[in-house]
Amino acid sequence: MIPRALVLLCLGTVVRSQSVSKSVSQEGCMEDGVMYQVDEQWERRFRDSTLLCTCHGTAGIKCNSKPEEEETCYDKINERTYMVGETYERPKEGMIWDCTCIGSGRGKISCTIANRCHEGGASYKIGDTWRRPHETGGFMLECVCLGNGKGEWTCKPIAERCYDNSAELSYVVGETWEKAYQGWMMVDCTCLGEGSGRITCTSRNRCNDQDTYTSYRIGDTWTKTDSHGSVLQCLCTGNGRGEWKCERHASLHTSGLGSGSRVVTNIQPAAHREGVVDFPPEVTCSTESGLNYVQGQSWLRNQGDKEMLCNCVGNGISCQEWEGPAPVYGGNSGGQPCVFPFVYKGKTFHSCISEGREDGQLWCSTSSDYDAEEKYSFCTEKNVMVATRGGNSNGALCQFPFHYLNKNYTDCTSDGRRDGMKWCGTTTNYDEERRFGFCPMAAHEEVCTTNEGVMYRVGDQWDKRHDVLGHMMRCTCVGNGRGEWSCVAYSQLKDQCIVDGLTYEVNQTFTKEHEEGYMMNCTCYGQGRGRWKCDAIDQCQEPETRAFFQIGESWDKTIHGVMYKCYCHGRGIGELSCEPQQTFPGGQRPVQVIITESGNQPDSHPIQWNAPSSAHITQYILKWRQKDTANPWREVLIPGHLNTYTISALKPGITYEGQLISVLRFGRREITRFDFTTNYGSLATSEGDTVQPPPEVDTSESVTEITSSSFVISWVSASDTVSGFRVEYELTEEGQTTGQTSVLELPRTTTSVNINDLLPGRKYRVNVYEVTDTGYDNLILTTSQTTAPDAPVDHEVEEVQETSIVITWDKPLAPITGYRVVYTPSEEGEGDSTELVLPNTATAVTLSDLRPGLQYNISIYAVEDTLESQPIFVQVNTAGDPLPVEEVATPTELQFVEVSANQIVLTWSGPLGAVSEYRINVAPVDEPGNPRES
Repeated sequence: MIPRALVLLCLGTVVRSQSVSKSVSQEGCMEDGVMYQVDEQWERRFRDSTLLCTCHGTAGIKCNSKPEEEETCYDKINERTYMVGETYERPKEGMIWDCTCIGSGRGKISCTIANRCHEGGASYKIGDTWRRPHETGGFMLECVCLGNGKGEWTCKPIAERCYDNSAELSYVVGETWEKAYQGWMMVDCTCLGEGSGRITCTSRNRCNDQDTYTSYRIGDTWTKTDSHGSVLQCLCTGNGRGEWKCERHASLHTSGLGSGSRVVTNIQPAAHREGVVDFPPEVTCSTESGLNYVQGQSWLRNQGDKEMLCNCVGNGISCQEWEGPAPVYGGNSGGQPCVFPFVYKGKTFHSCISEGREDGQLWCSTSSDYDAEEKYSFCTEKNVMVATRGGNSNGALCQFPFHYLNKNYTDCTSDGRRDGMKWCGTTTNYDEERRFGFCPMAAHEEVCTTNEGVMYRVGDQWDKRHDVLGHMMRCTCVGNGRGEWSCVAYSQLKDQCIVDGLTYEVNQTFTKEHEEGYMMNCTCYGQGRGRWKCDAIDQCQEPETRAFFQIGESWDKTIHGVMYKCYCHGRGIGELSCEPQQTFPGGQRPVQVIITESGNQPDSHPIQWNAPSSAHITQYILKWRQKDTANPWREVLIPGHLNTYTISALKPGITYEGQLISVLRFGRREITRFDFTTNYGSLATSEGDTVQPPPEVDTSESVTEITSSSFVISWVSASDTVSGFRVEYELTEEGQTTGQTSVLELPRTTTSVNINDLLPGRKYRVNVYEVTDTGYDNLILTTSQTTAPDAPVDHEVEEVQETSIVITWDKPLAPITGYRVVYTPSEEGEGDSTELVLPNTATAVTLSDLRPGLQYNISIYAVEDTLESQPIFVQVNTAGDPLPVEEVATPTELQFVEVSANQIVLTWSGPLGAVSEYRINVAPVDEPGNPRES
């Protein structure tokens, strides 16, 4: 806002034009017969404003415009008044709201709870912490308010501690520290706890440069010399992979070296066993649809209304009709059919079992979770018929038992996989044939894992942006026994808006009365949330006459004797513009100012002008003040190449006069005079969301089961008119396609396809079309996917010492960003798991800080960004004899300090040396039963 100021200096004279008599002296000032002391102030009216005058003795009387009162907001709940911009807290409905006085000429107040966390009847600000007991675990949690615009908070255990054996120190949950590795590297460690004192250590955010044998933090810089003697300036960027960049003559070279991770709890079997390597043997059978199988594999296919069981034998394919699973009977379900897979005592089974029965009778669960339903039937056969998905077997059946790492498996396993996906061999000997597929998951145990590593349960929804097309989508965890998730574009969501009790379809328009009484035009957008928005501005208001004009209408107005033609553009903000219509002889004209109004800018105004192309203007002087006042001009200097400027800090609903002075090359000036009027601001819009049931999904996409030579594309189509689907895919190199497109024609019942025989570590572009009888195909999915890299090859154990092992290997075929090495003692509890991240230039690794005479499981993965190969697996015994087992001394001075009817408090003195935890056994002495352990 620009205050209106008028300075009046009186030197003992009478200004008769103002009808005010004044005189001054050393004793004071007299005005209109009233005597005022020196420095005394009084008010006086001047035209339509109020002046505040001050007596300065012989220096005269000085008057300035009285400052206008600032706008305030009155909160009816707090019964207090607040200044514009002031924030405060308001209790409401048992919660604390953060409110701000907006004003906007109406004393508007805006309140939100998005940045507050409400828990246990208390309200917390972002960053506040509090403690509360765990709901079921019986231990304390420390919580912190995150906000995230949704009032989110997170909690973690606080009583637990982690013990670092190498440092012989303990840390509380959440505490971080650094430690040395291999003498010169540094790793950052964090106490996770998780109920077992788990520690994780990593150098992903450290740069360990083996050229300088120095460890650097992110942001550190250093210099070194390359093989040509040139000096390199290096910067540690980290990027979660321990990367750094070195610059020489404006060229960047990026490399990275290892990161370590220590975990002081159980490590999943994926770290102990050899991974499932995608290494297809020679193909011996090919089907009519182009699928390939090897000898010993079986699969199911449809032939009319029959289902055929086919086998790849030495001389071709042999098929016979499959009559379905063997019959079941009895149990407590009345002979209901089996449901595979099912969970029994926390373990997943894909066939009939005899576990839990002393008579050895085969049985199966009739629901996916026997532990919850406890319904079963007896089996006449084992009913092992598990059809796989993905992998490298084209949907072949699991072959039970199959041989893997010198062990026979009679059910699906997750051994050898970091993602926990269950798999099986599709021939009898995986170690030789290397053929496998993924097994379906039980419905209630399924999770969907996104590319970012976030996990959701079946039915959960989240938003994500399409990787290729860039539009926003609503995603849903579908499951389908393989952790599939589907996404649908916002524009394709079918939902409804419910406003004032009335229901509207997406894109339907309607009218609604605002709470202040004016009508609004509204639209239902849907967007999966029943979202609607109303906007009162579909017309233009002339600021001076307050008349309304519809979009597209024009009218005339005169400004300083110049005729202007005005147009209503609207554009959602009531925008209008006025251009001068005056012509000039000979084509010579001064600079013309274009008046533009905008309904949502009551305190600012854009000024635009057109200069003759022949004019040589070096700069402009833009001046403005309130019209018909003696207020001083405000001005701004504008370079000559610009033709627009927005004047700010104006008052709404006021007419201003302006001057645009064009300064020509040799000092000559031309003046263009104009008026403009600010508006009173736009009418407020309204918008909201409708609480709806989950929206119906029309079209979705999913890429799962990614290996080095295949991945599965899944989709959902809501159309009833498709006769089939066509899948096109091709290899892309550096963002460009190779021009060699492969096509798969699929029946209308298909919802997914396994694309195989791909190159490792390469990016493929995939399009899925709906094929219709009309001849017009509809593109429903466009996505890109990179296959996983292949594993390192020809590994050898070069050197074995008591505390170190050296392993070498050759690079894989795929382009990679680095390697991940995980090693841990073969026997659980003998030591921690350690992880190293190496650059893509590495072909060897030295594992140090090992214990003598101990067997270690070592897995080496090739890594390309977020994708990993299946590992190569090595078991090596370090040299020397095992270290003697240290006995832990017994606690002493056990005492009962407090005994009540249902509680006993014990104290004791701990032994000398490090202790990670205590175990207490409790049993009544006069009642039978097993001791209770705590």
